[in-house]
Amino acid sequence: MNVAPDEWRSVTVSAAIFGVFGMVALALSLPSGAMLNFVSGTWLALGVDLRDGVLYRPLIGELGFGGTRYFPLWIIVHAALMRAGLSPLAAGHLISVVSAGLWIAGAYRLMIELSFPARCARALAPLTLCTGAGIFALTTVRGDLLPAALNLWGLAYGARLLRADSGVVVLGLAAAFFSLAIFAKVSAGFGVAAIAIALALNGSSRKAAVLAGVTLATTALLLLAANAASDGRMLETMRACATAGASVWNYAHAPLTFVYTLVHQDPASVVIAILLAVGMVALPRGAWREIPTCIALASLAMILVLETSPGIDFNHFLDFFGCALIFVGYQIVRGRIQASFGTSAIAIAAAMTVVLFFYQIREARRDPIRYQVSAVRAYLAAMNLGTRPVFSHNPLFPAIDGRSSSMIDVVMFNLLRSKDQAFASTLDARIAGGDFGAVVLEADVQTDAGRAIVAFLFGEAFLPALTARYELAGAFAPYFVYRPKAAR
Repeated sequence: MNVAPDEWRSVTVSAAIFGVFGMVALALSLPSGAMLNFVSGTWLALGVDLRDGVLYRPLIGELGFGGTRYFPLWIIVHAALMRAGLSPLAAGHLISVVSAGLWIAGAYRLMIELSFPARCARALAPLTLCTGAGIFALTTVRGDLLPAALNLWGLAYGARLLRADSGVVVLGLAAAFFSLAIFAKVSAGFGVAAIAIALALNGSSRKAAVLAGVTLATTALLLLAANAASDGRMLETMRACATAGASVWNYAHAPLTFVYTLVHQDPASVVIAILLAVGMVALPRGAWREIPTCIALASLAMILVLETSPGIDFNHFLDFFGCALIFVGYQIVRGRIQASFGTSAIAIAAAMTVVLFFYQIREARRDPIRYQVSAVRAYLAAMNLGTRPVFSHNPLFPAIDGRSSSMIDVVMFNLLRSKDQAFASTLDARIAGGDFGAVVLEADVQTDAGRAIVAFLFGEAFLPALTARYELAGAFAPYFVYRPKAAR
């Protein structure tokens, strides 16, 4: 491969800067909770449920309202860490940080398998996380980074399968990592698809079939075991929430949604996408069957499929940008993209992204709204609720303190309510009956906008039931805490 040591010096410097920034970002964001949101609350709530012995609660039941599309592995690891003594938040952040380390190591291992010079792989591996999706995954509690890291290790061992001397052990390791990745997130399936396609295109159809078959069988066994452990609720939940309201229109405009999301990303992400396009144009005919090309195209196909589902956000671009950067690096070391141009673009974009996100995290840390989370937690603690449940349409509040959340995911509740009015009527009845020790809304119902949000999420009858039985006790905008009215 054609590469000069000096060509990668700027990338090495950017990688070192990003490494320092990663530690600073964690130091700024973790104590303040600056990067937490309601999705973090959903992940925490699922882990708390399992810590208490419930994997995938019923859609409607004594615990409240279920409904999620999230796969089991992260939830299982989170619950295990809590049972080992960690708090919900500490356990969640530990998974993110360890997963980031596994991701970078996996990216390096994959590039070495692709015959990158070691100095190039060392420089580029950390920068596969230097995107908005990567920085967000590192600093928040969310289930994206664990499957992405496992998938990269599957790709690394999968790439080794193209060697004539690779054996059963390598195939087994690749299948194991791919299966665990899918067990954590179904969209991680693009990894095994990429390797199977590359194997088939390069004359190893038998290996491709065995890898795909073993991965499929292992994943199926894991999912069946999880479904049995949940008493069948996992598959019931997935069936109810899988489509999330996708329509023909969503499928038709998915490419436009992809482009719109792409151009609104950070500098590194945009530059990686541009270099990906440049690299694809520069590919010689035989290079379309190379592993980096198959991986990049499979990850692109994955994100286009995801864009058909409403509510998909930039966090799902994590795998795509990482795989795209490895593809770009491969084209640079092969001389298909001019090294001075490619490395300079990567280094400059990475530095710009670090500066951008340093200020974003700093401002998020200073945002008064972030401090309101602590204020709401303290207020709820002072209410001496005992065992009475809290209804919060942001599950972060009960879950962050290790309490069961009455609602797992407000987005899924809204979807399920639109299909089955039993969800709205059950909630209204529980509100009217004063079943909750406190109700926390993330909307000011004194305003038209707040009332519209509440009606959209919970139905028109929710607010009258709430105001008849509860009164506003504490305002910590944008959070509002209600308590049962005193008996008269």
